[in-house]
Amino acid sequence: MRDPLRRGETEIKRVVGLPGEWVAIVEGRVLVRREGSSTWRALEEPYVRHNISERPAMWFVPEGHVFVLGDNRERSEDSRDWGPVPLNLVMGKVVYRYSPWSRRGPVR
Repeated sequence: MRDPLRRGETEIKRVVGLPGEWVAIVEGRVLVRREGSSTWRALEEPYVRHNISERPAMWFVPEGHVFVLGDNRERSEDSRDWGPVPLNLVMGKVVYRYSPWSRRGPVR
C-alpha cells in the first residue's frame, strides 16, 4: 500500500478490518465485528510473535476504507496511528514471502 503520510513510500501491512466493521484491541488481542452485530471474533494470528501491549482502543472502518496492522505490532506504524486507510492507497495483495528463508513460501 502507499503510505498515507509519506508520499512515494510503500508499506506492507495486513488488512484486519473491512468497510462496515469495528476493530478493537483488548488485552493485546485484535477483535473484529460487523456493524449491527453483537458478536466479536478474535483474529487468529500465528504470524504475530507478541501480543500488542497498549491501552484498549476501538475504531470503526467506514465505506471505502480498510484497517491495517503491521505484523511487527510493537514497532509498526499502521491504522492505530493513521486511522482507517482509503482503499485507493491499497496496491495489491502479498502472495509470496521471500524472507526470512525459514518461512519462505506462499502467503495465506
